[in-house]
Amino acid sequence: MHDKLFVDVNLEGSLKHLTINKLQADLNGRVNVDAKGYVANVTDFNHMRGELGVSGEIVDADFVNAFIGDDADELFVLPKMSLAGTVDFSPGLIEGAIDAHTRGGDLAMEAMWNSRAEGYDLNVELIEFPIDAFMPKMGVKRVSGRLDANGKHYNPFNRNMVIDAQADIEYIEYQGDEYKDIAAHVMMKT
Repeated sequence: MHDKLFVDVNLEGSLKHLTINKLQADLNGRVNVDAKGYVANVTDFNHMRGELGVSGEIVDADFVNAFIGDDADELFVLPKMSLAGTVDFSPGLIEGAIDAHTRGGDLAMEAMWNSRAEGYDLNVELIEFPIDAFMPKMGVKRVSGRLDANGKHYNPFNRNMVIDAQADIEYIEYQGDEYKDIAAHVMMKT
């Protein structure tokens, strides 16, 4: 069977200011994504501005797992989930937020990337999030907690690279045992 991608797009304007009235993509009812918003200066990342609202659903991701191979169930599985979020563009900067819901658990994530300073921020909150829905053989069931990280530069050999990360795990179930109130702080400078 061949999967077919159906796309429905309604755009107005030009590359200087493009209004996205509707951008819908559907892969045989297995995955669907909807987006609306605008992007200005599409061809010039250093001057790009815009806002997009995005929502979607993964209904059946077996076709994605097939790319991983015969051991997909042991390594990584993409479960049924719903997604909703936003992406904001400003010159040299992309910020986004996404909420994912699967098997009774929630993930909320905010991220920022600054291309000029090679800087980034990441904030992730997990509420009863089922890690085993993605990695069933890992031994981790549900996790509640928060991760906050920020940094500058990506190359650990860059003398100015900095990463500062704080993880606060309220609850994690691992190998049938429950662990609570775990905190870790990592600061790395080169």
